[in-house]
Amino acid sequence: MEYENPKIDETINLPTEHPLKDFAILLTGVAAFALTTFYMLILLADYATRYIPFSFEQTLMDKLEQFSALEQVIGQPGEERVEQYLQALADELAITQQIPDSMSITVHYIETPELNAYATLGGHIYLFSGLLASCDNENTLAMILSHEIAHVHHRHPIVALGRGFTIAVATLSVLGASNSDISHQLLNRFGLATQLSFSRKHEIQADDTALETLQRHYGHVGGAERLFDLIGNADENPLNTLLSTHPLTDQRRQDITAFSDSHTSNEVPLIKLPAWLNEKRASKDR
Repeated sequence: MEYENPKIDETINLPTEHPLKDFAILLTGVAAFALTTFYMLILLADYATRYIPFSFEQTLMDKLEQFSALEQVIGQPGEERVEQYLQALADELAITQQIPDSMSITVHYIETPELNAYATLGGHIYLFSGLLASCDNENTLAMILSHEIAHVHHRHPIVALGRGFTIAVATLSVLGASNSDISHQLLNRFGLATQLSFSRKHEIQADDTALETLQRHYGHVGGAERLFDLIGNADENPLNTLLSTHPLTDQRRQDITAFSDSHTSNEVPLIKLPAWLNEKRASKDR
């Protein structure tokens, strides 16, 4: 019997596929896991922060007040009589909205021409004089205040704070392992998109609660649509939905129409603002 030493194919141990393919699959898997974990952490933060006592918000806001000085940044404190009127109306709406006894609403009236209002930690609501001056009746003003009260009611400010903290920690964790500009930009863009999406959900929830509040308080939602005429952006560009923290104005108007159609409304005129407040608004227009 004769033995031969056959020639072995030199490519026998080489993979049939390009090695970069396996690397790409591994990288994709790691990236998907990281993004999924990141998203789950945000959802967990949204859920957990709702159970933080409201008193913590108030304490935190008191400590931050000395650093924020919002009136100095965005305008000057408005007339006390106007603020008292706004506070009284907000108190009535808060009762109608049935916010918990542990929560309190504090309205701040700021002299600045901007058409804006917003709610922040501890139940603080800031209403700008420019927006108030554009309100033709109490119903529209009530829609604005009810919307901001709803943000407080649903704990949106503390949820936003918890989400922002989670995103910051996740970003620092990733950047600690890699200083790549690309990874930094990708993570920031993903975090921004997530924040915008949740913010839009908050706005829609606040709109719905505000409409329910007006329906119970006045028996109809007349005047609510005026708010979106004032501050809305009717641009139907799809990018507007992605880049804006607020839903499109046309969609919000459609939601009001749908709500009104599904509820019985009292045929009553809109409530006029107090005469002294109308005189004040008229004097500013001159």
